[in-house]
Amino acid sequence: MEPFPSHSPGFVNLLASQSSPSIDVDSAEALGNSPGLVKPLERRKWGVKEDLVLISAWLNTSKDPIVANEQKRWGRVNAEVSRFVGCHEAALKEQSSGQNENDVMKAAHDIFFNDYNVKFTLEHCWRELRFDQKWRSHVKDGAKEKRKEPAPEVVLDDGDVRPPGVKASKVGKRRKHRNEAAFDRVESLLAMKNMYSKQKILDRLLAKNEETLSSQEKELKTKLIDEYLRSPTAEDLQRLLDVGEVRGFSGMIGSIDCMHWEWKNCPTAWKGQFTRGSGKPTIVLEAVASQDLWIWHAFFGLPGTLNDINVLDRSPVFDDILHGRAPKVKFKVNNHTYRMAYYLTDGIYPNWSTFIQSIPLPQGPKAEKFAQKQESVRKDVERAFGVLQSRFAIVKNPALQWDKEKIGKIMRTCVILHNMIVENERHGYAQINTCEFESEESSRTSKVTSRESIQAGDMLGMRREVRDQEKHARLKADLMENIWQKFGDEDE
Repeated sequence: MEPFPSHSPGFVNLLASQSSPSIDVDSAEALGNSPGLVKPLERRKWGVKEDLVLISAWLNTSKDPIVANEQKRWGRVNAEVSRFVGCHEAALKEQSSGQNENDVMKAAHDIFFNDYNVKFTLEHCWRELRFDQKWRSHVKDGAKEKRKEPAPEVVLDDGDVRPPGVKASKVGKRRKHRNEAAFDRVESLLAMKNMYSKQKILDRLLAKNEETLSSQEKELKTKLIDEYLRSPTAEDLQRLLDVGEVRGFSGMIGSIDCMHWEWKNCPTAWKGQFTRGSGKPTIVLEAVASQDLWIWHAFFGLPGTLNDINVLDRSPVFDDILHGRAPKVKFKVNNHTYRMAYYLTDGIYPNWSTFIQSIPLPQGPKAEKFAQKQESVRKDVERAFGVLQSRFAIVKNPALQWDKEKIGKIMRTCVILHNMIVENERHGYAQINTCEFESEESSRTSKVTSRESIQAGDMLGMRREVRDQEKHARLKADLMENIWQKFGDEDE
């Protein structure tokens, strides 16, 4: 029997109490508790908040306190932001009319990506540093210190031509791209120089306060408004009459109708006056448009509860005729002579000699052909309203202004700009061929002459002539016969 058995419980417990615990070398606890081992530094994850703290530490301290891992991060931030500053300045130089800050930022990001083949992800740092005086001076000083002396030129043989470097190729490509874009832009500006300058001048003049305008600016503003909101001259009337004659309506100078613009912020006290069946307050625009969508007459500001007849009673559309300012018009239809031009309208307008409506229930082929042609030609003013709203979203959407006078100025400005665009793009529209009337021996049935001033007593006679219902009926019958003779064979 052994005196001290090796596997006795007491002996095993004694050995276990005297032995030291095992250490796992790969564990983090071992690295932290062992005196001979140094714990490695954890790599910091940089986000927007950490970048802003880093930038604040550099800006608010006179000496550079950034060391170790932060120094590497600051070097990267400083370098990339400095590069993006140059890209942003280049984008600003290429900024065109109508572009906002978001467009400039997108162009700057594109330039940065094209130059360095990486996306710029430190926009928050750039916004923090871009206007700081300390950082800008530091960047300029660093650029001066790093500037090297130009190396002496090395003359190479013709056979040893050195190819351009990577940076030189990028700069040349970028410069070429800019030059081509600038050339195209200059070419387009020269093509529409007159139109573009007029629009810009008018925009600036309308944006200014009336009291701050000089006498020259007021004169220029009045000239532009008179040019694009003018009544038809003798030449304009003759051209409109020729177009009307080709379309089958001799003596027609356009179509007239009304459009409603919703007023969202109408004062509560006025809502009953401006609200009609739709339940929303509106303001009425009465307009006369021709086939090329030029708006010859625009009367805006009446409340939406008025229908087209009520608007007509307050409209100045016939003021030039009543006061003798409009040129004389004379035309023939079906061998009958008339001396008052007319507009095409819908059914609500009165039966005056200056308005020609469609036939609601046409009976017979002549009446059907007349109704078809009248409703087709009368859509000119509807097309003008649609184009006006599609070009200017402020007119399409509800008006947000409180002041009705400002809303009226907005509408007038949109009409003027619309006419400017029509003048510039008119050659691209589907034109009515009026070549047959250009020769001296033309078969033109209309004639326009200047009118002498009329007396006050003649104004009543002019007013009766404008509203003559007998002439309206005779003219409508003659037009029906004329259209049947001109277009009656189309359906055969």
